[in-house]
Amino acid sequence: MDVVCHRDLKKTWPVFLASLLLFVGSGLLETVVSYRTSVTGYDSRTAGIVMTSFYVGFLFGTFLAPRLISQLRHDWTFRFYAVAVMLTAWLLGQSASPVEWSILQVLNGLSMGGIYVVIESWLNLQSRRRSRGFLFALYMMCWYAGLAMGQVSLSVGLEDLAGYFRIVCVAVGLSLVSLSHPLVRPPKGVILRPFRLSDLAEIRTTSLSGSFLIGVSIGCICGMAPVFAHTAGFSIQQVAYFCVAFIFGAAVFQFPLSWLGDRVERTRLKLFLALSCAMICLGGYWLPDGSFLPLLAGAFLIGGFSFPVYSLSVTDAYDNLKTTGAALSASAALLLVNGLGSAVGPFWCGLLMEHGNNGFFLLLLLAHLILAIHLASQIVFSKRNAIFRAARN
Repeated sequence: MDVVCHRDLKKTWPVFLASLLLFVGSGLLETVVSYRTSVTGYDSRTAGIVMTSFYVGFLFGTFLAPRLISQLRHDWTFRFYAVAVMLTAWLLGQSASPVEWSILQVLNGLSMGGIYVVIESWLNLQSRRRSRGFLFALYMMCWYAGLAMGQVSLSVGLEDLAGYFRIVCVAVGLSLVSLSHPLVRPPKGVILRPFRLSDLAEIRTTSLSGSFLIGVSIGCICGMAPVFAHTAGFSIQQVAYFCVAFIFGAAVFQFPLSWLGDRVERTRLKLFLALSCAMICLGGYWLPDGSFLPLLAGAFLIGGFSFPVYSLSVTDAYDNLKTTGAALSASAALLLVNGLGSAVGPFWCGLLMEHGNNGFFLLLLLAHLILAIHLASQIVFSKRNAIFRAARN
């Protein structure tokens, strides 16, 4: 770690700790909500709707957060949304119908969408070009670790699912304590304008397609993996291990792929990862439900090859931006596109799983295959345009 990275990390480590604790609570909350829809006897379509509701709220959160940040600053906006997550978690533990769950999931998604904008813009504004890639990779590691620890918490085996919702409230509450550290210095004097749809035109199409389709993949995995595992006959501990395998794989591969993405053409790297994921998902599609260890290995590889594509897409988009304001709007735009993909992922997955539990892997296969086709076409078009420009000169 060079001096610049060390200095920027010293300024922002309380933000990373707060993010880690918040993601522990968020990861456990989403897993418990998804698992509960399955064990209470509701079908896959209902589970898909409940989990999609989170990402519907997420979309609204990305729109509202910039205005709130400009009025409350980053630190107070984080506190506001974190308290909203705690309240939502408590209410989810008390509710008993899918309609109530869906409404509360919208509120939860709105809060988490705002928190993502707060954290990513905070880190972007308090980092320099030499440290931004390192800090963003560390942020993704906090996300992976938080989700993994949250999902592993499901294996504690509490008799009453309401106990898990109390654990969520404790984890999110601890994140507020971390943000009260004296070293916390939120960005000052930053004017954030509301996100406009025209901002999407300024971002590379490969970054947009990567954000959207990996959003579909992430939404499917985070929302429907517990449903798939429970329907496959796994125990509650096996459900937790299956879900955490995706996150563990992403954590293992995040730094190596980020390092490689700084040294090779990212579009080609994303093409390789998308094709690899598609092949693994094809294998998972044909595996019988009871094959726990092969499915566990497949989940590890899918997480490792799929999740880092989002960070590669974000970094690729930032490389083509010049001003801080543009970077902030790009962050909101990519989160919006990613949230849109995450919103439709669980719903589509639920529809496919009505015709068979392997519909879970079928959607993952289609998402990565479409991404690979788009990336390959962009590589071909770029090479053709380069040949035409050389011929004209």
